Amino acid sequence: MRILRLRFVTLLGAGLLAGAVSLDWLLNVLVDDAAGYISFKQQEIPVLTATLVPLGVGTTGLVLLQAYLERRRPQLWLTIGGAVLLLAMGLLTRFALFPRNDQIMTWSAQAPPADWQVVREQWNRAHTLRTVAGLGSFTLLALRALVPGQQRVRVKGDAAAPGGTAPTG
Repeated sequence: MRILRLRFVTLLGAGLLAGAVSLDWLLNVLVDDAAGYISFKQQEIPVLTATLVPLGVGTTGLVLLQAYLERRRPQLWLTIGGAVLLLAMGLLTRFALFPRNDQIMTWSAQAPPADWQVVREQWNRAHTLRTVAGLGSFTLLALRALVPGQQRVRVKGDAAAPGGTAPTG
């Protein structure tokens, strides 16, 4: 039963991350003028960094724990795939997005730098990869939650399962 709770928590965490980065992707595509983009990013960056970084680190750690606990199950590859994509999200965030975030935080909305669109495109490309990784991780973990495990638990009076057993995930 503990593994089921752990799967629920990791799926919830991955879903929150995937949803947040997907919404952020959409909002970044919609804002196209320099002053609006800079103002938006300067308000967004501190809030999302403070919330999504701990969520991402915690979720990744829990997915790695889930993988360890499921190490003898044939569905392990789904959990490992989810963990790898979460790690990819973290690496993209740290090495591609954080340096550009730091740069954007120094800009003035009233006097945008000449290359603001170049930096924005670099940020958007890295963020698109991160969004795809987040959605992929959530998908793999959701599939893992839906694939039944190999263990069988006796359930009294369960006519649907042969021999009174029902699969557990």
